[in-house]
Amino acid sequence: LATRITGLEAPIFMAVMAPLSLAAVSAGWAVLLRRVPHEADHATTAVRQRLGTDLLRFVMLVLPILLVVAVFTGLRLVAPQWTTGDFRYLPVILGVALAMATVGVQRRIPWARWRAVLLSRKTFEQVLLVFLICGFGALIEAKLPDGRLPAEVLRSELAAWSIPVSLIMALIPFLVGLVTGIAVAFVGAGFPIVMGLLGAEASLREVLAATVLAYGAGYAGLTLSPVHFCLIQTNLHFGTRLGGSVVRLAGPVALVLVAVGTRDRKSTRLNSSHSS
Repeated sequence: LATRITGLEAPIFMAVMAPLSLAAVSAGWAVLLRRVPHEADHATTAVRQRLGTDLLRFVMLVLPILLVVAVFTGLRLVAPQWTTGDFRYLPVILGVALAMATVGVQRRIPWARWRAVLLSRKTFEQVLLVFLICGFGALIEAKLPDGRLPAEVLRSELAAWSIPVSLIMALIPFLVGLVTGIAVAFVGAGFPIVMGLLGAEASLREVLAATVLAYGAGYAGLTLSPVHFCLIQTNLHFGTRLGGSVVRLAGPVALVLVAVGTRDRKSTRLNSSHSS
């Protein structure tokens, strides 16, 4: 959706966002993983001999995830008409169904166990949670009685407070991501406004800088959102508290936002030099 609104090709979008992925991994290690105690590494012959077995086991563990990606990518290449419009969720549905079947074969799960999982209260709560979050996101994206989107009203109010344009470009996706906890929401509601603020004559560097700023800020808001389904599901699985998780995520998110601001200023400076 972001590539469609910005007009950027997917490889270009991936390339310009790649440094933020590196910043996120580095921030997670520096703030969180570095503090986790671990046993001393002993490069013994037994460990080296076990490496091949461990790698194979790892591949088998992530095989269901790889299948989802493979099915989605394959359908996009072979039958793109089945990946857009009313069928846009079909590749993911087929990929997830194949992944579930693979897990069933790997672990030899009997039908009685499948039925217990599908009909359990936890599954019902998860499905209900998805519907509630998606419904809330749809309300945020719906037009107000005057025909404007809530994000457009937010832009007008921020502009009335004489807030700099670049800050508006970051605040709108951040707030929408924080409120909805859905990536498609901050992209769908925020990116048209961000691109509109650039104007029709924006250069490629300006578009790239705005894309990094808006997407990075929006994802930061999503990561800290108390209604982010991935975060809620993770806390339910590990039996941890949502508030504590959000507090611990604040550090890495702050470092990623620093990287976003640095990359945005660099792109803007390059664009100014190019214009001169």
